[in-house]
Amino acid sequence: MDVTVPPAHVLGALERPLTLAPDPRTEFALVNPTLYGTVHAFADEIDRHLAQRPRYSREMLVFIHG
Repeated sequence: MDVTVPPAHVLGALERPLTLAPDPRTEFALVNPTLYGTVHAFADEIDRHLAQRPRYSREMLVFIHG
């Protein structure tokens, strides 16, 4: 997914929506999410992307929120 940053963002502030759906013009918003049907489908997609990179460049960071 992509995260949009509002154009008038103030460094150190988090412009969060008070209601759903967020307005990317004024709030941080997650857009273009990719949904996977299973954990295995997600893992296969990661493997596919990493296989396209050179062996020395296959490190990744996975951030799990919540």
